[in-house]
Amino acid sequence: MSQGFQIKRRQILGLFCTAAALSQVPLAVAASKATSGIEFLEWRGIALGADAQLKIYHDDKIDARRLLEMVLQEVERQEMLFSLYREDSVLSRLNRDGEVSGFAGDFYYLMSLVDEHVKLTQGVFDPTVQVL
Repeated sequence: MSQGFQIKRRQILGLFCTAAALSQVPLAVAASKATSGIEFLEWRGIALGADAQLKIYHDDKIDARRLLEMVLQEVERQEMLFSLYREDSVLSRLNRDGEVSGFAGDFYYLMSLVDEHVKLTQGVFDPTVQVL
């Protein structure tokens, strides 16, 4: 890793969470559709403590709203797991209490990826904010 390039812990977690959220919802517009029939829907808000926006282009406004609702539900689910800005998230509880039990599969999967990257980088990637 070059010295001028640093990836912050939040960026890595954000990338993992974004990838997980987007993999849950099929957001595709057929290339054959004329742009005049495409509806545009935009949402702006806060996700994982940061400004966020979502733009959906779809040929059916009802489907677009349904997709938006699905994505926002997934964002809420991810927030309950990974947000550092919510005291009740699994990650906040882990940081506060030093342990969690009965957490969701996605959280366990992310922690296994984090552990793998710690090993791959021989500790250069260190996601801890304190000794766990």
